[in-house]
Amino acid sequence: FFSSRRRHTRYISVTGVQTCALPISEIANSYDNVTAVDRDIKMIENVWPGNTETKIVINSNWVSFLPGKKFDGVIGDVALTMLADKNSITNFNQKAFDMLVPGGVVAQRIFHKPKEVITRKHLVDMLNNPAIVNFNAFKWMMFMCYAEETHNKIKVRNILKLFNEIAPIRELVAENTGWNLTDINTIDLYKDSDWEVIVMSKKEWLETVPKGSVNVKFTYQEDYDLAELCPVLSYGKPI
Repeated sequence: FFSSRRRHTRYISVTGVQTCALPISEIANSYDNVTAVDRDIKMIENVWPGNTETKIVINSNWVSFLPGKKFDGVIGDVALTMLADKNSITNFNQKAFDMLVPGGVVAQRIFHKPKEVITRKHLVDMLNNPAIVNFNAFKWMMFMCYAEETHNKIKVRNILKLFNEIAPIRELVAENTGWNLTDINTIDLYKDSDWEVIVMSKKEWLETVPKGSVNVKFTYQEDYDLAELCPVLSYGKPI
């Protein structure tokens, strides 16, 4: 989806935490009309290639943003996870669906639970061996583990608590896994955070798709760690 090139279309991109590095610059270069919306000015400064007459970024809350026009597509990168509530996700998906022209598509990268439960033992085993995923992907695995232990709605500061419990000596983790200690220490950004995320199953994600949608599907890629749990969920508006 992201590598296809369609001209003379208008896209809106709602961006969140750039967990999977959705190629914002590629999207901006692939479409003639793009409106990007992000509430984090630092995120805009880091990833947006620059405004033009037909490609703009707006510093705003994408949840409440009202564009006043229709779009061929709505694209997001794990942003829905940050809503931390299934009903809120369902409501936003309906809003995105209503933004579409007939034949338009919503495509949101999401995380879903694995078929096999991720346990603390699994995480500890990973910390004691050479890494098979990067640390960012490992953090998402901790979210999935914590969701199984407690509930789907998670305060991110609790993931820091979990990590400190299973990895009391970070230097040893770096030595065992090969992760850079600087990357490991980024988890301290979760300290005292009030942010919440939600971890849902594929079935639960499908339940958030608006009624009347067509071509509902998960599209998996293979070019980033944990890709098997981080597909693009897409659905369209009938022509």
